[in-house]
Amino acid sequence: MFLKITRYVSLTLLVIWMGVIFTFSGQEAEKSSSVSRGVVVKVVEIVYPDYEKLAEQEKNEVIQSFTMPIRKLAHFSEFFILGALALVFFATFEHLHKNLLIVLPFFIGVLYAISDEIHQVFVSGRACRFLDVLIDSSGVLLAVVIGFLINHKIRGAKR
Repeated sequence: MFLKITRYVSLTLLVIWMGVIFTFSGQEAEKSSSVSRGVVVKVVEIVYPDYEKLAEQEKNEVIQSFTMPIRKLAHFSEFFILGALALVFFATFEHLHKNLLIVLPFFIGVLYAISDEIHQVFVSGRACRFLDVLIDSSGVLLAVVIGFLINHKIRGAKR
């Protein structure tokens, strides 16, 4: 019973999360950049000592230097969550071969990363970038590997 509930909840969360990613990718470049800038400013204010004391030009340079890494980390994180949710879903199938427990969530994550980038071609100011597919896929892979190891430890402990 617990596995069935977990299966339905994880599938629901996975589909919702795919919708969240789709929504972020559907933002026009100007809106996406504006949202990203707001996040970057908050991060910089936390991690950069004396940011508030800098001149406006220096503040802009600091923001510029943090923007790309934070945006790419956001890509990675979105797909890390996607990979984790996909793994939880597939882990509810007790008799699923352990190789498939890695392959299926990774395959779904990579396909979604590719479709996400293709989707962006149709959004004003956005583009399809192979680097983003690699970053997204890396997030999925890390989640799947960590989740697989945790799942393997849990299943091994039950024996």
